Amino acid sequence: MSDRELPRVNAALGDARRLASAAGVSPSELSGVVDRHFARRLADVWPVELGAPDEAPFAVCALGDYGRGELCLHSDIELLLVYEKAIPPEALDLAQSLLSPLWDAGFDVTHSFRSIKETLSLARADFAFFASLLDARPVAGSPDIFDSFSTQFAVKVMAKKRQAFLSYLERFNAVRLRRQGDASTLLEPDVREGVGGLRDVHQVLWLGRVFHGAAGPDALVAQGLFTQQEKAALDEQVGFVLAVQNALHVFYGRRDERLTRDALPVVAARFKGQGGADGAALLGRLHRCMASFKALRASFMAALPDENGRKRRSSRVSAELIECGGELHLDPGVEVAEGLAGGMDILRQSAELGLALSWQARRALERHVDSCDTRQADGDPAVAMFRAALRSGHVRLFVSQMLETGALEALVPEFCFVRDFVQFDDYHIHTVGRHTVNVMAALDGAQRQVPEVVAGAWRLLDDVEPLFLAALFHDLGKGAQRGHAERGARVAREVLERWGVDGALVEDVVFLVRNHLVLRHTAQRRDIDDESEVAGCAAVIGSPRRLAMLHVLTWADAVATGPEAWTRWIARQVAELAERVQRMMERGGPSGADSVRRVLRVRDGVRAALEAAGEGDIAEAVLDAMPTRYALAVELPDILRHVSMLRTLHLAVEEDRRVKPGGRGGEGVFVRDSRYLADADAWEIAVAASYTPDLFAAATGVLTLMEVNILAASSFLWRDGTAVDVFIVNGLPESMAPEELWKRVDYSLRAALSGRLSLDARLAELRGGVSPVAEREVDVAVGADASDFHTVIEVEAPDRLGVLYDMACAFRDQGLDVVLAKVATRGERATDVFYVREGGRKVASVQRLREIGQALRQRLAPGPVV
Repeated sequence: MSDRELPRVNAALGDARRLASAAGVSPSELSGVVDRHFARRLADVWPVELGAPDEAPFAVCALGDYGRGELCLHSDIELLLVYEKAIPPEALDLAQSLLSPLWDAGFDVTHSFRSIKETLSLARADFAFFASLLDARPVAGSPDIFDSFSTQFAVKVMAKKRQAFLSYLERFNAVRLRRQGDASTLLEPDVREGVGGLRDVHQVLWLGRVFHGAAGPDALVAQGLFTQQEKAALDEQVGFVLAVQNALHVFYGRRDERLTRDALPVVAARFKGQGGADGAALLGRLHRCMASFKALRASFMAALPDENGRKRRSSRVSAELIECGGELHLDPGVEVAEGLAGGMDILRQSAELGLALSWQARRALERHVDSCDTRQADGDPAVAMFRAALRSGHVRLFVSQMLETGALEALVPEFCFVRDFVQFDDYHIHTVGRHTVNVMAALDGAQRQVPEVVAGAWRLLDDVEPLFLAALFHDLGKGAQRGHAERGARVAREVLERWGVDGALVEDVVFLVRNHLVLRHTAQRRDIDDESEVAGCAAVIGSPRRLAMLHVLTWADAVATGPEAWTRWIARQVAELAERVQRMMERGGPSGADSVRRVLRVRDGVRAALEAAGEGDIAEAVLDAMPTRYALAVELPDILRHVSMLRTLHLAVEEDRRVKPGGRGGEGVFVRDSRYLADADAWEIAVAASYTPDLFAAATGVLTLMEVNILAASSFLWRDGTAVDVFIVNGLPESMAPEELWKRVDYSLRAALSGRLSLDARLAELRGGVSPVAEREVDVAVGADASDFHTVIEVEAPDRLGVLYDMACAFRDQGLDVVLAKVATRGERATDVFYVREGGRKVASVQRLREIGQALRQRLAPGPVV
């Protein structure tokens, strides 16, 4: 190629990349453009005196994405220049001439030179390279050398490494599952490497070649391994997922195949009019494609010949089903019984046998379900079969395959509105459809091994069907901002009455759906030491039986949501609330006498402990100073620990006042104690100090500076002017030991309380260029009637470093004491609840409540602390 022609080639390649970026060129078309480049480029640079380009002593082989014709915008162009024998010195110059136009056009190119012998040797030792050679195809150079290499690879390597390669893929897939997760279920799937991603299809093609000698999908059809219809459906699905992958390359400007929450709306917009005009529709279509890929790969592997090359044995297990390779296949000569019940009977048999349906069987069942009527009514056998399955102890596989074949939507058409609903936050990692199935699967697992955290509640259950039905309906009201539980309860009633379900069961299910968030929200957002809160919760729930069901459903819903939704700390809070509600139900309601008895019991315990320690002389002073709420809220062992801290504090303050003149003594003096709570996987930090309005805010700010996550906080003002603040924290930095961390906390808190450390300035420095927060993004709700003794303030705001500190400062500046704080973060929103008092009293003035709300908004809205 002449120097004048090179810019024209570069321009053509650049145009192809720009078209790929604008979705004007598909991955196969972009691969074709590069193919043509190599053919023309080699023809131009190959010396005429050495013969035609196809007589060159090498073959240019496309590998990987390029070899499969799946070249996306930022895919690597993988090349192998394979020589029959030794690599000549001029090979490097040749590569430079071939590849420079691609580099100039912005393509990423990886290439290597190897002899056939070297290539085969490396393939034997490295299965990743072995797999790349399975995608190899010639794009330029000698076809004879490529044919020689392919033949030797098949005979000398593939034929001898079949089982070893299969074992490698099984190990590789286990690693994929740990690292990338199951792409067919996640809200942020890796569409290439996640389980169910394109890599599953690649493996099917690789194994087809290794075990059957089938070079590509058409060869699989020719050998009867796929039907033409199945191949066409697979081609359509692969084309769609490849288009999503290419759109992700465009979005990120680099090779990245994870569909994140930020990328989803942008990618979805590129598919307008193609079944993916909004994020939920696109993600739902992706999930169905990837569930199909995952099932295809599993079925293909299960049907491979054994190590001796023999076909897998099969056995008939029912009139319709044949077991082979640990999967169930539909007998092609037998028709599935008519109606949805016929399809569900297949699913029932699969679940009871504990064997998944093969890919082909699932596809056949999908077509069968599509042909069925929906809105099953009273007396329909599908409803009876579904309810029987819920009691069978085989729910997990049953409902999972119902979701994947469309049978769940056919049974409950209302389910289609939320199946693909996306809720992006740090809790939810699945769509509503998959989450619903996971809740039912968690309940199914509990039937075989009851989790310790709900073991007591499980023993009180007399029937599991209400729980499974509540799990099915609990999120069917999602789609709007608020009130999904009430909407879900209405849907549950409509469907269950349509099914002809007994009235008592309907009421149980409706109750569970309507109140499935009550225990968790009360435990995390209300003061459960306040007897009126527990009484209100007990009144809503009504009976120990319903409390037990609600506790189990709360657990199943949370563990199916994601790892952040059910931590040991949350489990402890919910269990403590459930225990208190249970006790209140047993005694018939709130009792002031019980509270009095508890306070007296605590006081007697403190007195006895101090006397036993030889400190009986201070007992009455301690008991006179102890606040009543503290005696009700804190367990005796912790009270004794705090009393010891206060005793140490009084001595330290006296000594500090003695050595510091001018009335400065006592500033910055405190006592801190830390202990690990194994059952909650959290730390409790107690700080005792002379009361100052700055104490709670300062402690909050220091813990924030130390990158510690605050889960909850309580502040107790004693009558002698001292305070005990208790923080529950987790997420300690891994870079230092806890003991070292607490030393740094002590140093910084002492500096903050004595005025030597400006927390506002330090946090502003750490925040850097945080984007300002609009006041409309801050939601403040003041509950004047939520507590008899405290003003309850709920604050929602964009989460950022130090947002809890900002709230604490707003309360401090308004002259309010924070008595209790319950802290939660949902995605990018902080949702915190505070119980506050002013001058020892509840705030009642409407005008004053408005001022407090406005102060919070002003503190939070500017973004960085000023």
